[in-house]
Amino acid sequence: MRARHRRLVRLAKRIAGGEVVFFIGAGFSIDSERNTTDTLIARLLARIEALTNALKSSPDPACSHVADELSKGIRATFGLDQQKSSLFDPETLKNNLEILGRNYYLINDWSCSAFDQLLAALHGKVPGDLAQGDLAQKVVVQENLLLRCFWSGTPFSNQTPAELIDFAWYDNLRTLWNVPLTGHRDLALLGKVLFLETLGFNCHEVMGGYPLDAVVPGGEALLRPRHHVLAHLAAEGLCPALVTTNYDQLVECAYRDAGMLPRFPATSDPAKIPLNSRYRFFNRIAEATEFFSRDDSRGTALIHKIHGCAGTYRMRREADPIAFRDFLATIVFTYREIQNWREDSWSRDYLRTLLRTRTIVFAGYSGADPVLHDTIRTVYEEMASYQFRSGSAPDPLKAPQARAFFFGLESNRDFYGMEILRAASAASGGLSRQLSDHPNLITFYRANETGFPHLDEAFLWLHHLCYREIQKQVLQAELRRIAYQLFDRPCAENEATLITDSFRCLCAAEHWEARLFGAGNDDTRRRFTRMVAWTHGFHLKLMREFAIAETLLSDRGDRSRIRFMKCSPWYRPVSEHPQWAAWGVVIELATRRLLSRHQGSPDNWTTNHPHREPTETDPPAILFAASPRKDQKIKQGQAFVRRALIIECPAARGHLEPAARPRHLTALPPLIWQVGPGAVPWWSTEDKRRPKSTPDARRLWNWACGATSDDEEFLGEDPYVR
Repeated sequence: MRARHRRLVRLAKRIAGGEVVFFIGAGFSIDSERNTTDTLIARLLARIEALTNALKSSPDPACSHVADELSKGIRATFGLDQQKSSLFDPETLKNNLEILGRNYYLINDWSCSAFDQLLAALHGKVPGDLAQGDLAQKVVVQENLLLRCFWSGTPFSNQTPAELIDFAWYDNLRTLWNVPLTGHRDLALLGKVLFLETLGFNCHEVMGGYPLDAVVPGGEALLRPRHHVLAHLAAEGLCPALVTTNYDQLVECAYRDAGMLPRFPATSDPAKIPLNSRYRFFNRIAEATEFFSRDDSRGTALIHKIHGCAGTYRMRREADPIAFRDFLATIVFTYREIQNWREDSWSRDYLRTLLRTRTIVFAGYSGADPVLHDTIRTVYEEMASYQFRSGSAPDPLKAPQARAFFFGLESNRDFYGMEILRAASAASGGLSRQLSDHPNLITFYRANETGFPHLDEAFLWLHHLCYREIQKQVLQAELRRIAYQLFDRPCAENEATLITDSFRCLCAAEHWEARLFGAGNDDTRRRFTRMVAWTHGFHLKLMREFAIAETLLSDRGDRSRIRFMKCSPWYRPVSEHPQWAAWGVVIELATRRLLSRHQGSPDNWTTNHPHREPTETDPPAILFAASPRKDQKIKQGQAFVRRALIIECPAARGHLEPAARPRHLTALPPLIWQVGPGAVPWWSTEDKRRPKSTPDARRLWNWACGATSDDEEFLGEDPYVR
C-alpha cells in the first residue's frame, strides 16, 4: 500500500504540473456500461444466427444458399463446434465466445462481410411468404431469445434487447450510395452499417449518453467517480487533452455534468450553464476533418477518439447519407481497419507526439492491441536509442521518471502493459529490471472484489492528491492577498507562515495515514472515504456555494438560473478563483481545530476522525459529535449526538422547492454559517450584515492559526435553524 501511495503522489505532482494526458481504453467503463467483449460478440452471433435460420427455409434459392453458406462458414472459419445446431448451445457457448474473443478484430471483419452478403441477397426481394417486415419481426424475436441464453450465464452483461432491422432503410442506402450487389469485400459498406447497428451504435442504452442534448445526460446512471475526476481535471486546465479508443459518450457526459459546453454542435440554451472563463467548452475529435477544422485548444478541452465515436455516428446517420457513408471508414473495428490505422496520420502522428512530449497515463487499456502497442513501443524505443547514442548508461534510479503510468489489476500483471512501462523507462534513460512490477504501475481491484482500492477509489485518491497540490500552490500565491482583502490590512507574516505550515502538517498526516491503508477491510474504506470527502465533497461544494453567492449579485431575479446552479452537478475550478480556494483551506483548518477542541482532543485535529467528517451533500456540511447539553464540551466516555455544520448562501435557498432542501440524519438542528452575496468568500469583522451565528474572517483566521478563544458561541445553540 505504501508503494501505491508513493506512485499516486508522483503522478499527482505531474498532473498538477500540467504534463499528463490520459489514454482511456475499453476497460475504463466496462463495469458500468458492461459492454464486455463477450457481450458484443454475443450480439453479433445472435443476429447472424437469427438471420441465417430465418432465411435457410426461404424458397428463394439465393437467400437460402447464402444463409446456409454463412451458417457453415462461421463454424469452419473460426474452428467452432460443427456438431451443434446452434452457436448458443449451453455446452459450447462459452467456448465459442472464448475462441472468437482471442482476436475480436477477425470476427468483426467477417461479420461485416457476412451482413453485406445477407443484405445483398435480400435486396428488392420478398423471400417466399415472408414480407420483409415480417422477416424483421421473426429475426428480432429469435435474436432476443438467443441473447437471453447468454444473459442467463452472465448477470453483469449489458442486457439491452436487440432492435428491429429496417431492411427498407438499407435498400434505400444502397440506392443512394450506388453500391453494387456484388463486388470487392472493401465495398461492404452496408454490412458495416448493420454490424455497427448490431453492436448498439444507434442505441443510447448500449453506447449510452446524451451529452450534447441535456445538462443531466441520459448516460448519467453509467457514470462513475472516475469519469467525473477526468472532467474535473480537464475543467481545471490540468489535463485539457484526453485520448480514448472508446466509442461511447460517457466521458462527454462527465464533461457536460462538470459544466462545460460542447463546442460543436452548440447547445440550444447555454445561458443557464455556469460557464468557466478558461475551459468553458469541450470538443470531441473523431475523424480527420474534425481534427483539422476544430482542433482549437483556446478555452476548449479536447477528447480525441482515435477509433471513432458513437455520438458522431448518430449525427452523421441522421444528417446526410453521403457524409454518413464517408464517415464509416473512420470507425476502427475490423482487422483490416486496425491495420490501416497506421496510415491514419491525424491520430497516429498526434499520439506519437504526445508519447514524445507528455506523460501518458494508461487506464482501462490492456496494451494488447497489436498495432497500437507497436506504435507506442516504437516511439519509446526510438527515444531510448537517442539516450544510448548520448553515451548515458541506463540508470535503475531513473525508472520512476518514465513518461508513462499504467493502471492495472492487482491480481494480474498485464504483459503488454509491463512492456510499455519498461520501454518508457528506457526512453527516459532508466532501467527496470523487474518483470512483474514497475515504479509507475498503479494496481487496483475489480469492483466485485473486496480488496482496496477499486478503480473509482484509486481515481478519487489521485484527485485528492492533485487537489491538495493545487491548494498548496494557491496558499503560496493567494493567502496574503485574500487576508489583506478581508482584514483591510496586511496579515502578520508569522500568521501566514503558521497557516501554510499547518496545511503541510495536515497533508503529511494524510500521507502517513494513506501508507497504513489495508488491502481491503471495511475500516480502510471508511477511513479513505473520510479523507477524500474533504476535497471531493467539502471543497468542491464550497467553491460552488461561493460562485452561487456571487451570481446572486447579478442574477438575483433569475430564479430558474439559480435553481439550475443549485441542483446541477457542475464544477467550479480552483483556477477560476484561486483566492477562494486559499480561503477554503483556512476554513478547513479552522473547523478541524475548532471541532477537535470541542471534542476534547485539540492535538488530534489532523486526524480524519468519524466524529468530524464532511459529507458530499450540497451545500457543504461537516457532521460532528456534539454534546447533548448546551455549552458542554465532550469528555472522554461521555455520550454525544451528531450535528451538522453547514456553510451555505440562504438567499439562494429561497429559489428552491422545499423538497430540495438537504436532510441530515442528526439529533440536533444544524449549525448554519451563512455566506452572503456581498461577502464572498467571507464576512469581514466590520461588516454589520454578518449574522451573529457566523464567525467573521478574523475569528476563522485565528482558529486556523491555533487560537483557542471565542469559539463557544459558534458551537452552542444556533439562533438560525431551518
